[in-house]
Parts: sequence; C-alpha cells; structure tokens
Amino acid sequence: MDWAKVKTILIVIFLILNVFLFITNLYTDYDLGFQSDYARYAIKYLESRKIRIDTKIPDRTNQLGTLVYIDKDLDFTYLTRFVFGHEILASTTGDSVFIAEGIQAIKLSDDELTLVDKITYDGSGATDPDSFLKEAYIYLEGLGYRKKDLLLQSQIDDENGKTIIFNLKYKDYVLFDKTIVLTLDTGGMISATIPAIEGKSISSTTKDILSPYQILVMSEIPGGSVINSVYLGYKHIHEGELYAIPVWRVTLADGTIFFFNAYTGEEL
Repeated sequence: MDWAKVKTILIVIFLILNVFLFITNLYTDYDLGFQSDYARYAIKYLESRKIRIDTKIPDRTNQLGTLVYIDKDLDFTYLTRFVFGHEILASTTGDSVFIAEGIQAIKLSDDELTLVDKITYDGSGATDPDSFLKEAYIYLEGLGYRKKDLLLQSQIDDENGKTIIFNLKYKDYVLFDKTIVLTLDTGGMISATIPAIEGKSISSTTKDILSPYQILVMSEIPGGSVINSVYLGYKHIHEGELYAIPVWRVTLADGTIFFFNAYTGEEL
C-alpha cells in the first residue's frame, strides 16, 4: 500500500473520530444542561414547600449495579494478638467463635464480630471533645479500617461512657446497614461491634438511578424541613440477602432519616 492511500485512510479515520467526539460532547452537554435545569426547578419546588437544603447535593451517578456481600476473612491469630497480646486458641461451636481471657473477649456470632478490650485511654481529663474519636480511628486502623473507609454517624457521651457509631464504606458508597459501634466505659473497657461480612464487588449489570433532586421532589419529606445531608450508598432490602441495592439517604436537621430506593424512588 502506497503512502497516499495510507494518508487518505488516516484522514478518514481522523474525521470519523472527530464526528464521534462532537456527537458525544453534544449529548453530554445536553444531559448536563438538563440536569442543571432540573436542579433549579427542583430547588424552586422545595422552596415553595419551605424545605431548605443545607448541604452540598452530590453529583448524579447515572447507573449502578447491586453490591454483592461475602463473609469477611477473619484472622483470629491476629485478632487474639491484637486484643490479648498473644495467641489463644479459639473455642468454636458451629459458625460461632468465643475466646476469652479475664475481662477481655472475642466473639463471633450471627455475622457480627464483637471485641471486648482494655485500652489505656479512659477519657478522664480530656479537654478535646474529639479525643475519643481520634482514639477510635487509631484503634480501628489496627483492625484494618482506614479513616476513608468510615463515615461518622453519631457520637454519644453520657454518665456511662462514650459511644461512637460509624457507617462502613465500599469505595465511595456508604453501607447504610453495615455499622461499627465502639463503646468506651468509664473504666477504660472498649467494646467494638463489627460486621463479619463485607462488600466484594458491584454487579456489572447496571440500571439507571434517580438523581438526588428527583428523589427530593418525589419524596414526602415534611414541609418546613431542613436537609442536612444527602448520601448515595447501599442497603439490604430483605434481611439475609447477600446483595444490597443503591439507596439515597436523606438526613434532616432534627435527626430524621429517610431512605429511598435509588432505582424507583420508593421510600424504604
């Protein structure tokens, strides 16, 4: 093949590619413009119902698949060293595991891992209100959880001690029914309750999901509400299922939480 023919073919390919990119950008710009217009109309509609948005609304994700869960691979050799300082053989009954030494313990049952541990931090004399939160991040890092894997849900401080609840995350998505609960009593005993299952992968079979503005317009959120946060994540619909569907969570200023099926907009 001579150079003239090669050059002609390359020019044709270049022109086809440019046409393809032009059409793609045209549709992308149209979609972004539509989303922007819909967002403006949605905000006006919510304002007409005296509903105020006091948070950044996440960017739209067009399609998502379901999230598949698997049993977490637990290393009890490491866990016993982490809690007791040395290895201890586990006592097992079926799927349950129980290991104890003094007041410290490790228990696995019903897809839940519980650690009862003694730590040097007891919160006494702490002037930083987030001191236990910082300690919690350090403790969980020792169990393989990075700060970016966690979303702080709540902190409770009363006469019995301190409690922190985190939602786990899979990549950028919050797992709304997978929580880690850390409780510290006044004697320095910490109890950690951790899910024994974890996200494995998001199904390659995807479906369109509704935008957060579509969810807010379709919802029955009471008039006069203030929206404090909007998150996209995953949640089980039926107990015991090994997969979860995409869900929008809307939290109001008064603490009320709404969950909406991201595929249909149905309130869960």
